[in-house]
Amino acid sequence: MQEETVRPSAPPSTEPARPKSGRLATTRAPAHDVFANPDYVGWYRELSALLSAGEKGRLLFDSTILEPTAQLYSRARQAFDAGQPSPFRSTFGWGSPLLIGAIAKRYGVDERSILTTTGCTGAIWHVYTAFLKPGAHVIIERPYFELLPRFANSRGASVSFLPRLEPDFRVDPERLEALIQSNTELIVLTNAHNPSGAYLDDAALRDIARVANKHGVAVLVDEVYGDFVPNNVRSGPAARIDPCFISVSSLTKVYGLHGLKCGWVIASDSVLQRLRPVYAEFETGSSKITHGIAALILEDIAEFGAHWRSVLARNRPLLVETVRQLQEEGLIAGAVPEYGCMYFPRLVKVRDTRRFASWMWERSRLGLAPGDFFGAPGHIRLGFGQSHQELAAGLALLADGLRHYREV
Repeated sequence: MQEETVRPSAPPSTEPARPKSGRLATTRAPAHDVFANPDYVGWYRELSALLSAGEKGRLLFDSTILEPTAQLYSRARQAFDAGQPSPFRSTFGWGSPLLIGAIAKRYGVDERSILTTTGCTGAIWHVYTAFLKPGAHVIIERPYFELLPRFANSRGASVSFLPRLEPDFRVDPERLEALIQSNTELIVLTNAHNPSGAYLDDAALRDIARVANKHGVAVLVDEVYGDFVPNNVRSGPAARIDPCFISVSSLTKVYGLHGLKCGWVIASDSVLQRLRPVYAEFETGSSKITHGIAALILEDIAEFGAHWRSVLARNRPLLVETVRQLQEEGLIAGAVPEYGCMYFPRLVKVRDTRRFASWMWERSRLGLAPGDFFGAPGHIRLGFGQSHQELAAGLALLADGLRHYREV
């Protein structure tokens, strides 16, 4: 049995798991009560709570691929039926040795550069805890995933926002350098970008690395959407490109395996020297069962890759066609990103996207994530990794709403 210890604190939770049905289940709460919540995760939790209360609705914002339940159960049975050595190895050191080995093989990195974690959120929290003390300064991209600045604020750090420049949400290295202060400890990016889906290629990452190394600042790169990018485009985790990068990822977003709570950090020796004391104190809850199953999946991930590709092969053309129609009508702007399962359009005729999202919930029980949650009012984040039927119904409601909405 893995040793149990008392955790003095724990990282805040990431996005709640998407309801399996894709529907919110019929106690009706006023929309203003839901959208009064100022933060994305809290708002998402309230919507999820409505499911258990009986509210019906559809979600069109989640950025996770539909869970491949049959394949997951098959690998779980394989893990439990396995003989010796068992895949269920203790995670109490620096993680399950089998999982570490599988990550190293898949991403072409040294096993000694890896720490496994209870999800990607746990990995981010460990990095923040190691690097951000009260009075530190951190640079975070905008639009952002809402937990990133909130975590920094909880550590007592000051935050400057680096604009991801439209229309392609690129990073300008000169703007990045202008934000660096004497007490800057960390730069935080997502790649592919959450919420836009834009991808920073190796050349863009090297430009960022030049700035970071000049000032001796580490760069945390959340890569939970990275595996959407094909191998002939992406050379691998950012940590392979330059030692200034700290790569964190998981099996959740691309593969739909939220239930495994399997995340990891890939970093240089100097970074791991700072991380290990934090990790040793707080990372005590990883499950040897779910991480053992994750190891088997990573060792032979082809069918899980085939799953997300099949989902997007059906869903992406529908999204692209709907976007084309709405753009022709002058209702939205912004190209669908080349990779991934999320889209972050600007609503051309909507000034207040939070109000619009609230109106859509009251009108059609369609859950939309306004750009306000990501530091970008005027946009909404759409997800298209769900079932094709749910996506088609959600897009039809959105299109109808945009055609009839009149702002007062």
